[in-house]
Amino acid sequence: MLQFKGKKSTFALITALFVSGIAVFFHSCSSGQTMDESRIWCMKQSDSMWMQLNAVRKQFTYNTAEIAQRKYDMDSVLRILKFTADPKFSGSEVSMVSQYNSIFRVYRDFSPRYSAAVLKAEECFFQLKAIDKRIKAGKYDKNTALFKKETAEIKSAMNEMTAEVAEVTGRISAVEPAYRRVSEKVEQLTADLLSKSR
Repeated sequence: MLQFKGKKSTFALITALFVSGIAVFFHSCSSGQTMDESRIWCMKQSDSMWMQLNAVRKQFTYNTAEIAQRKYDMDSVLRILKFTADPKFSGSEVSMVSQYNSIFRVYRDFSPRYSAAVLKAEECFFQLKAIDKRIKAGKYDKNTALFKKETAEIKSAMNEMTAEVAEVTGRISAVEPAYRRVSEKVEQLTADLLSKSR
């Protein structure tokens, strides 16, 4: 242990204590700055993921229940036509039913994928909410590696979902005009067939 004697020793003690205090002060400031920078970095990463998720969710312009109902109704109509189709159908009616069947196949194949994408987006939403809560609590201030680890799966899921949603909504949107054009006509044709068969 150091021993200080006399005025010079007292001055040396005061100087040593002052220097130590300055060192502690700058260490604290430096640590605080690092924590702040880490949190800001995490917040920016989170903001980027929110932007990507919101861009995906904006593409969900169709109600999942409505799409599922369309698929069910079209399947029912086509089953009826399969067993009661009139051989005297005109060329335009045959063409219309064929187009209706093509539209149905799109709904049959892409409706489940659309519903799954909507559910996955909601899952990512709540995962990001939890990440934001942990950022605010300072969980990642000294451990950005943990943040990267916990968000890696979310980022991967959103990248896959972005590509999936673009394909699925693109296909559904592509048949929407044709659906509106022929669905009522084919359903009326089916209703007429049923009334004749009674």
